[in-house]
Amino acid sequence: MKKNLPILLTVLLVAFFFSSISTYADNPNNGNSETTISPFIEGNGTIYNPYQITTIEELDAVRNYLEAHYVLIKDLDFNNDTSYANSSKKVEYTTGNGWLPIGFDLDNQFKGNFNGNNKTISNLFINRNNTNGVGLFGSIDIGAAIYNLGLVDFNITGNTSVGSLVGINSGSVNASYATGQITGDKSVGGLVGNNHKGSILNSYTTVDVTGNEKVGGLVGTNSGDILDSYATEKVTGNKYVGGLTGYNSGGVSYSYSTGDVTGSMFIGGLVGDNSRGSISDSYATGDVIGSKYVGGLVGTNYYGSILNSYATGDVIGTEYGYVGNLVGTNHNGSISDSYATGNVTGNEKIIDPAGFNVMDFILDLYIGILFLVGFWVYLMVSYFAIIVIILAVVICVVYQILVVKKLFFKKKK
Repeated sequence: MKKNLPILLTVLLVAFFFSSISTYADNPNNGNSETTISPFIEGNGTIYNPYQITTIEELDAVRNYLEAHYVLIKDLDFNNDTSYANSSKKVEYTTGNGWLPIGFDLDNQFKGNFNGNNKTISNLFINRNNTNGVGLFGSIDIGAAIYNLGLVDFNITGNTSVGSLVGINSGSVNASYATGQITGDKSVGGLVGNNHKGSILNSYTTVDVTGNEKVGGLVGTNSGDILDSYATEKVTGNKYVGGLTGYNSGGVSYSYSTGDVTGSMFIGGLVGDNSRGSISDSYATGDVIGSKYVGGLVGTNYYGSILNSYATGDVIGTEYGYVGNLVGTNHNGSISDSYATGNVTGNEKIIDPAGFNVMDFILDLYIGILFLVGFWVYLMVSYFAIIVIILAVVICVVYQILVVKKLFFKKKK
């Protein structure tokens, strides 16, 4: 027995060592001496035993454990004393600048998992005019997820990338909704400000959205995927304004918007500017008002695709510009199996339902000029005629460059 004792002790020490490593790895709070005492009453932050959030203070503590997993246990209301562990703290969240977004910049993104558990968070107040990345969560990273959460009766003001739930989303938002009002400058959306290669699924908003550029009822700027989602409230902005998303370079499918949309340039009932993006199986029913490049579904379709979609709202263009009840301008994009039924009113330029297609226009110009020149050559064959043909082709090419530059390059700055 004595001979085996050192071996037994060695085995026990090795087992204890690996057990300690496993415990350390499972705890998302290790490595921070200030977080050894958890502010959460229940849970340990792992996927199998997430931290349980029951108060506003616990919700606020999420910012200190950005890689952990959470579940919301009950409805929270920023205006209700019973939602606080210490009700005297209510004034910090409901006056002044209000709530500080969780993961407020790209260096401190939320990387965990937040299960709303079909609960709601009410009366969120944010007043940060000069802040970028504004929402309950300022920024969430690739792999992060927020789902089954409702935000109700919020009042949010920010600068760029402003949303109610997330300012900048590179993760996943699923089965969530928002009702309230939101104001910002650029990339302003009812649920997400900038959907930066993230995904938004089965979500909706009833949010009064106001902004300047890239403004949408659900998402301000989308370079990710929007699926089975919708927005129902009015949207107001200046440029790149849409009932669902203001600027789309990603994918929109099986989604819709019903709110009225008002702006200046590149205004659409569903999408303001579909720039190399795709839209399929989607629709818009709200009325659309803009100055130019205004469409019932899409304001401008720039190298994008539109499939099996439609619009029913009336469209008004208030200045000399391109207005269509489906698409305002279609620059080398594809439109198929789509239609519009709304009335169109414009200042001298009322465009057909498919909108104005620059490439078709230029092609028609080529055919017309070359036909006339060809006929003249047929009547008077000479070297001079050949020179005229060459000059005609050069003029057509130069004209094409000028038209495209005038109509579209300016909006791509």
